[in-house]
Amino acid sequence: MLFCALGLLLLRAALPVALQSYVNRTLDRAEDYDGRVGNVDLSLMAGSYSIENIEIVKSNGLVQQPLFSTQQLRFSLLWSALLGGTIVGEVDLTQPVLNFVDSTAEEERQSGAGEPWLNIANDLFPLRIDHLQIRDGRVVFLNSNASPPIDVSLQDINLIALNIANSRDLAKELTTLVSATANTTGSGNLAFDVSLTPNTQLPTFDINLEASDIGLTDFENLLNYYAPFDLEAGELDLALEMASDAGELTGYMRPVLHNIDVFSWKGDVEEDGDGLFRNLAELFTGAITEIFENQASNQFATEVEFSGTLDEPDIDTFAAIAAILRNAFVDALDARIDNSINLEAD
Repeated sequence: MLFCALGLLLLRAALPVALQSYVNRTLDRAEDYDGRVGNVDLSLMAGSYSIENIEIVKSNGLVQQPLFSTQQLRFSLLWSALLGGTIVGEVDLTQPVLNFVDSTAEEERQSGAGEPWLNIANDLFPLRIDHLQIRDGRVVFLNSNASPPIDVSLQDINLIALNIANSRDLAKELTTLVSATANTTGSGNLAFDVSLTPNTQLPTFDINLEASDIGLTDFENLLNYYAPFDLEAGELDLALEMASDAGELTGYMRPVLHNIDVFSWKGDVEEDGDGLFRNLAELFTGAITEIFENQASNQFATEVEFSGTLDEPDIDTFAAIAAILRNAFVDALDARIDNSINLEAD
């Protein structure tokens, strides 16, 4: 009896080390990335384990920021489902961070594309995930080659996902529901709801998204580097509804720009030293924006409708132009979704 008790104690002591080694080996299956984890805490009675300080880093050592990190990951069995004869689990991530990096050098870029992340997740959590929660997460985009460097993010991400079926055998007809809120760099915020069917051959999903009070000057470095013009001032509100039924797409995007200033003599000519053609282009864009701005609301807006397929979407250009005119001279558009797009209606 004593030997059995000692054996169980030794097994209990060895399990966290074995689990840590297993997680490290599983994360290392990515070709261009290495994984490392901190302490592992295992609770057999609760049917749970937690891992601290997980990091997935680019293996060539040329990117300082990890592709993914989280302060703590906790996995636990859902006992209420277990008593009903179903083995499902819950995952809780505390302060996870995704870092995407752009660079002029290919080896210094970081996107995580082309890696078997879904297979890795299935091996780490080989059960149906009933509940996934993200607390205080961040998604960061960096480019140190830009001058000045680009560092923008979505932060304070709080997300709940329900009915995540990472096994076709466990849930063939399950719909995953995702709801999240986040803040942007500066003072902007957004909220979105997604329902999707992960086990269809072609993408099937329904997305509703609203964003408000996004200060465009908070993204000045990003816009200066990637966009063909500077935005000297302004705020963005956005409504987006999009649904895909087995790859057949329908939806709209309604951007509303407030207090827009595209061209500034002091900012563009005196300080930035933009060239003649860029200054003329920005001056023309600013004039067009001013002409078609709703003067009472001081906003420029349109509604872009799209259909077709995910691979080849069709954009209704005439409807977008008509929406610009309607906003300017009839009724100001707002950036609230109208719940007109859903899978049942398509």
